[in-house]
Amino acid sequence: MKTFLWSFILFAGLAGLSACDEDERVDYQYLPDSVHQFVSTYFSDVKVVKAEKKNEEPRYKVWLSNGFELKFYKDGGWQKVDGNLQVLPSALQIDILPGNLLTYVATQYPTAGIVEAARYDWGYEVELNTAPLVELEFDNNGNVTQIDRDDPVICRKVPGFLSVFWYRLQMYKDKRVSRRPAFLANLRFPTPMGLWLGRMCRRRRMYGECV
Repeated sequence: MKTFLWSFILFAGLAGLSACDEDERVDYQYLPDSVHQFVSTYFSDVKVVKAEKKNEEPRYKVWLSNGFELKFYKDGGWQKVDGNLQVLPSALQIDILPGNLLTYVATQYPTAGIVEAARYDWGYEVELNTAPLVELEFDNNGNVTQIDRDDPVICRKVPGFLSVFWYRLQMYKDKRVSRRPAFLANLRFPTPMGLWLGRMCRRRRMYGECV
């Protein structure tokens, strides 16, 4: 069983890395004007490190020197803002997220900050810097629809540089992913693969992209 499990983990990691190779690195200046406006508005003092595009949505991804990662649709509209455990700027939260969503977070989690926000057809998804991490889903009107929490066994809060590393091993698929299987209950995985599996456990909706 252990041999099979580790073989599966290795295969999954290599598959994720292979899929990432399909992304095309591009010059940031050629991205849509709305992407430039978004970055200059909320990250005016931050340098763009790298930009990529792919043939499916979300189309563009931008890495910033402060550790933030941004994703945009083909038309330049934002899809995800990931602070890699850093709290999103207040002005950005107010402008891109529904008021009901922000009110709910402030009321139910007064000491927490939003470290990741994503927009989908069905609504919004935000991640909070609680312990364990909490992930909330909202409809398009900002009404909460689901609450997920990290599994403490394999989901660990780690320094930003480690989270950046294992984020790039992941592949998201357009389907729901169930909670961690029972046979994994007592297993502890080494970083970064344990972190990768932890992230997989937390995600309920996954998209075909490397992040």
